[in-house]
Amino acid sequence: MIKNYILAAAFFISSAAYAEINAKPVSAEAMNKKAEMMNNMHDKRAKMFDQLGLNEEQKTQIEAIKSANKEQREALKTNHTAGKEAMKAAKTEKTDKTELKALRKKVKASKKALRKNRKETDKKISSVLNKEQKSKFKKFKSLQRKGRHHAKKDKAH
Repeated sequence: MIKNYILAAAFFISSAAYAEINAKPVSAEAMNKKAEMMNNMHDKRAKMFDQLGLNEEQKTQIEAIKSANKEQREALKTNHTAGKEAMKAAKTEKTDKTELKALRKKVKASKKALRKNRKETDKKISSVLNKEQKSKFKKFKSLQRKGRHHAKKDKAH
């Protein structure tokens, strides 16, 4: 068990180091793209708030839930991205199968952690909503997932 903790710590440290070493300078275009993405996220949240018919108190509570979760979610995303990059590098360097399998397992675990985090956040948000809003929220999330699924297909082609 201690070995697993040591391996997990080593993976996290190496992932962070890898991400820092391979960090690219941020171009103005990348910054603009990120700003546009943030605006789109804000627009989607505002659209969701409107569709759900939230009152001001509910909006404030949901914003607090999202803010409280932001730091943890960003850390999980960073860890997941670093793991994927490490796996990509390992594939190009023809790393042995055992190490590649371990990296794959870590990436899968980080994806699972992200999914769990999202579900917990959605559950907290649902607790703020009334019955009708919960139904609309569930439908909204379903449509979001379908949109991501189609976006992935489009990227692949």
